[in-house]
Amino acid sequence: MIIPLHVGNIAGCKRAYLTMTLRAPQCRLPIKGMTAIIDTGSPYYLILSYREALRSHFPFTKSKPKEIVPIGGGKIEVHPVKNAIIYTKDLENKLIMLKPQAVYFSTPTSKRQDRKIETYSMPNLLGVEFLEVNRFKFVFDPANDKAYLEKED
Repeated sequence: MIIPLHVGNIAGCKRAYLTMTLRAPQCRLPIKGMTAIIDTGSPYYLILSYREALRSHFPFTKSKPKEIVPIGGGKIEVHPVKNAIIYTKDLENKLIMLKPQAVYFSTPTSKRQDRKIETYSMPNLLGVEFLEVNRFKFVFDPANDKAYLEKED
């Protein structure tokens, strides 16, 4: 199975990213057409921006427990989301369903406006756990703007 990725300039440099839909029982709305970069420097399955949490109407006030995780030389507060389902399509346009143990919505750790903007505008990240759990091989050819995920059936 091959899942095609897009290649584009995200957060100031060329990156490979996956387009997907996320549904979770805690969220009032599914997040359709969202993108997440493949970040081999992140150990987490999926960290979503504060913008995505707002889009899905995630109930931060009812979310417990929250965690602080290191990211990009700083730290962010994240809220785990259990029982989420990710939908994407393979090269043959077949629907692929992935069930991570947990994904995380980020939220600002500070009331300062610059930190809120930073957390809101950060890209969504698919980390090494995403690749490992799903047994995906990540292939990225930035010189030719090609990338894909491959899994042996």
